[in-house]
Amino acid sequence: MEDTLTLCATARLAQALRGEVVAGNVSWRTPRALTVSQWLAMLAEEARLTGTDDLALALEPYGERVLWEKVIAPSLPASDFFDLAGLAATAAEAHALCRTWNLAPGGDALSDEARLFSGWQAAFERHCRADDFFDAAGIERRIVALLEDGAFTLPGVVALAGFDRMTPLETRLASALAARGCRVEILP
Repeated sequence: MEDTLTLCATARLAQALRGEVVAGNVSWRTPRALTVSQWLAMLAEEARLTGTDDLALALEPYGERVLWEKVIAPSLPASDFFDLAGLAATAAEAHALCRTWNLAPGGDALSDEARLFSGWQAAFERHCRADDFFDAAGIERRIVALLEDGAFTLPGVVALAGFDRMTPLETRLASALAARGCRVEILP
């Protein structure tokens, strides 16, 4: 039996696949089903524990929000008009989307808000580099790069389940797996 890992688009799908009962069998092996983020987080932990890479730590969501607040606060007028925590949460979400979809806002055609966000993003990344931290999406990009470079032992088959559209990061991951000799299957 070939070693198979199923990477799922959602945690709910991964949980459902792990809970499937194989008809007619008294016992069976629980399928390995994880989200892409869960699997990449496991590989990040493996990289740290085995010394595969001197991987910086990922910021926890609270720490990431606090850093965004630290970056955003100096650019706001001194008033209670702005919801700093809300701005930080939105900026963190926008930054993660930029990382996942390989977006880099820039150019002369940007709105004032987009220019402001671009400055916040640059400051956030400077703080992360200075303090040797990664945001969650940055860790995922680094792990995919390690996979491309030949790190980690991989399963024979990686099935991608439930993806109606793949992000550039997920596409890059699938390509890296295929280049390493994994059979990549796309499941509905």
